[in-house]
Amino acid sequence: MLPLTAFALEQLQPVRDANVEVDMPFTTDGKRGMVVKTFSVCVRNVSAALTKEHEYPPFQLTDLRRTSETMLQNPTVTHESRADYPPERRHA
Repeated sequence: MLPLTAFALEQLQPVRDANVEVDMPFTTDGKRGMVVKTFSVCVRNVSAALTKEHEYPPFQLTDLRRTSETMLQNPTVTHESRADYPPERRHA
């Protein structure tokens, strides 16, 4: 489970609106949730396009996962903001 900020939920809303029949935000066919392997291919394609068009360094799904984990463990997060976390994340 990944806690999402109001900003993240706002960014995901168009995706959720497009996939109203699926109980997951990401799908390739509008009927089933996207599996990690498919998601990895999508990330690789986005990375290749950004590298080609904007000379960004290539990245993989593991890089995004690691960066997200690091940001979630940010020590600048105050105790008060952690009160909104689910119980599993409050101890971090």
